[in-house]
Amino acid sequence: MKKFIMVVGVVLLSLSIFALTVGEAVDMVKKANFYDYPADSYATVGEAFDYFFSRPRWNAFVSKNNYLIVEFNGIALVEGKPSHVKIQFMVDPSSKQWQVNYLGINETDMKLSLIEDIVKNVYEEPVNSIDQQSLAIINMIYDGKFDEYPEFEIGETFDDFFVSPKWHVFTASDATTVVQFTGTAIEDDEGYEVVIQFTVDTQKGSWYVNYFEVDGKQQELSLLPGLLEYIFVAFNYN
Repeated sequence: MKKFIMVVGVVLLSLSIFALTVGEAVDMVKKANFYDYPADSYATVGEAFDYFFSRPRWNAFVSKNNYLIVEFNGIALVEGKPSHVKIQFMVDPSSKQWQVNYLGINETDMKLSLIEDIVKNVYEEPVNSIDQQSLAIINMIYDGKFDEYPEFEIGETFDDFFVSPKWHVFTASDATTVVQFTGTAIEDDEGYEVVIQFTVDTQKGSWYVNYFEVDGKQQELSLLPGLLEYIFVAFNYN
């Protein structure tokens, strides 16, 4: 664990806490890297966590002991079950260093030794492992919007709603280019694997949904609007 987390070498003093604003403290952690996943090969903490977890939320506060704490909350599959994961980072404003000092799963305090396993899962498929050509095609969908929900970008909304969202590109048997999204939707504490495929015309810059499945079973495309309404309306406004 000494190699895995950054070690704070000085005591945090309440006087120095205000050297960083709440936003600056959050940004400092999000833009950093774990020692085992350096910046030259891996995404930052913020990029990786926001990509892997559903409903990622970051905030910062001063603890009762006058420590500056950056807190992350998100939803992930733990032993196959959708679970609320809370990770706290203790920040030293003077040295701009931090260390993981708390892990909670479903409101239960967990041993810090488990954080290494969680971070390993987060980085199994680094955000920046997608080649640039494929990334450009994915971004056509990721930055796009459904006509019914022009105020919401597809990628940002999907990444926020689904657990472990994944995007990739492949060429179909009819030589068309397809962007496939895979993620786990949560309902009544149960997880459902959802696959949505978009056929992309890279020349025209257009696309349409061509396939939809839940838990390995193909669904009628007429059922997709119901899921999209929940994602873009009910979920976003709750």
